[in-house]
Amino acid sequence: KGADYVIAMLHWGQEYATEPNQAQISLAKALVEGGADLILGHHPHVLQRGEIIRTVDPFSDTGDEKESFVMYSLGNFVSSQKGLERLSSLVLKVEVGIDYYSGEPYFKGAEYIPIYTQKKNKQGKYHFTVWPIEKALAELEKENHNFPPDEAQALAKAWDHIVGSQPAMSPVKLEKLNDIQ
Repeated sequence: KGADYVIAMLHWGQEYATEPNQAQISLAKALVEGGADLILGHHPHVLQRGEIIRTVDPFSDTGDEKESFVMYSLGNFVSSQKGLERLSSLVLKVEVGIDYYSGEPYFKGAEYIPIYTQKKNKQGKYHFTVWPIEKALAELEKENHNFPPDEAQALAKAWDHIVGSQPAMSPVKLEKLNDIQ
C-alpha cells in the first residue's frame, strides 16, 4: 500500500535445476498479479532464465497492461563449488523508468554481464576472482594470461551457457566494461 515499485526477493527452486519449476512459475505469476514489479530469485546455485510477465495491472482502473520482470535464479556470484553451471552466472542490470505524464514507474529493460568465478590456491588459501567473461576472453589473448588450459576452455563454454540461458535479455557489451577492474 503506497509503494511506487515492489521488488520481491525469493529463496525458491530446486538446487542445481537450470529451469524454473512449475511452483516458481505459478508463484511468480501470482506475485505479479498481486502487485510485484520485479522478482529476483536465488537458491538453486545455478542460473535460471529471466523473463517478462505481462498481466493486467491490479491497481489500474482502466485495465492497463503491466510488465514485470522475473529472474528465477541469479545463480552463484562467488562460488567454491565445482562445475561450469555453478561457476558461471551474471550480474543483472535492471532499468526502471518513470512515465513522464503519469509519474508512474515502469520496467524499461534488463541486460546482464556474464561472469565466471576463478578459484586459485595460493599457499593453502583460496582466492577468488569474479571475471566478466568478455574481459577474461580478452585476457586470454595476452601472452601471460591468468588462466590454465582447462579454465581457458571453460570460459567460452560459460559464455555460451549464460547467453543461451537468457533468451529474453542481451549481454552488456565489452565497451561498457572498460571501467570494471
